[in-house]
Amino acid sequence: MSGTAWNEVAAGLARHVRKNALPMRRGALFMTCAGDQRSAAILFGNDNYAGSDQSRLAVALIRHRISETDMEEAGFGLSPDGYTWVLLIRAHPDHDCSTVAGKAFQLEMWKTALQDLILEAWHRAGAVVARPSSFG
Repeated sequence: MSGTAWNEVAAGLARHVRKNALPMRRGALFMTCAGDQRSAAILFGNDNYAGSDQSRLAVALIRHRISETDMEEAGFGLSPDGYTWVLLIRAHPDHDCSTVAGKAFQLEMWKTALQDLILEAWHRAGAVVARPSSFG
């Protein structure tokens, strides 16, 4: 799938998250792509991306951290009103486990790491937005 197609998928997921008002303000969901061995993570924020410096900075921090790993950003999209964001992340299959138990464990570790990353980015962004002069 091309980068543009992934961005369209991300925008569609952002519309879905916004419309269905998931109970979480931000988080990570996971899916396996049909015809592909890699899983994809759907990172999302229901936190006023267009109107919130903290939300935009948190996404920038997440993107930066992802770029430092063996994961790749596949797509990014916003809900039509800019309130909800979705970032699609793909894991590289060269580190995949071969057993069912190993794959399940690996997925759980990936979920935990990405959920921790979202929370850490949100808190770090909040600290910067709250005290912008101390980081200039």
